[in-house]
Amino acid sequence: AHRNKKTLTVQHGSLPEDIYAFTYTWAKTLTNSQGVDITRTAQKSVIIKVGTAVQVDLSGSDTVNPENTMRLSTRTEFEDISAGTSLLSRSHAHGSNHEENSFGRHRPVNTLGVEYNWMQDSSSPPIDQSKYLAASYSLAIAPFALQGGYEYTFTVQVTVLGITGTAQKLVRANKAPYNGSVQVSPSVGRAIETVFTVATTGWIDTDGDLPLSFSFFRYSEATGEFFILSASQASSTSTMSALGVGNYSILAHAYDFLGGRSALPGMASVSVLKPLELETQPASCFALSASSDVS
Repeated sequence: AHRNKKTLTVQHGSLPEDIYAFTYTWAKTLTNSQGVDITRTAQKSVIIKVGTAVQVDLSGSDTVNPENTMRLSTRTEFEDISAGTSLLSRSHAHGSNHEENSFGRHRPVNTLGVEYNWMQDSSSPPIDQSKYLAASYSLAIAPFALQGGYEYTFTVQVTVLGITGTAQKLVRANKAPYNGSVQVSPSVGRAIETVFTVATTGWIDTDGDLPLSFSFFRYSEATGEFFILSASQASSTSTMSALGVGNYSILAHAYDFLGGRSALPGMASVSVLKPLELETQPASCFALSASSDVS
């Protein structure tokens, strides 16, 4: 590099591709009539990009579950910040007046006017713009905006100081298990007495994200309450006992190895009757018992 009092000249090819902030500092010390030194300073900075493109990295999961928020993050060379160091300096002494000129070089903080432009490849189903939760240095897409079983290619263009860099990311939207069913044996039983066996079969996972796990639920038509029979177990069967009288819906969800949950559960119905001994006991016996209690 060559420099004079107010000019810095950097030879062609001496700076590798990078982003530089050059700061010129002027300082002048004067001695007044009372013999006191007074220093005046000023600075001016300029930011320069050496190279033909901005280096951009795009990170995020290769596979996402559509029911979750999808996130991608950019990282450019602007985020790699190091402490400023003096590159060149020069000083001149002129009797009682002292003047200093120095040039400093450092990598700047990302406070420049950085522009981000996100695009989705047209080969996959279009995403509603309202589903984009953020689209600046990071991209966030709302749950259920992606369709399971499709691959999406996202491209980001980052422009700084009039220079643009691009990066791409291929994301697979996991297709959760589907087409399962539930069987309950027996489908009709007695309260307290009957042990019911629940099994779920027929689940298909086209992505092959095995093994599957299963959760079983019981829904009471009388109370409208859900009850978890078992959660995220490897076995595709479960049991129920000590049920009260009423009609129930039994549901099963399947989960693949990546956590994708079936959108629609398998479902079956079961009816629970009174215990046999109560159902066959004459009504007069209940009346007699009631009257005896009162007396």
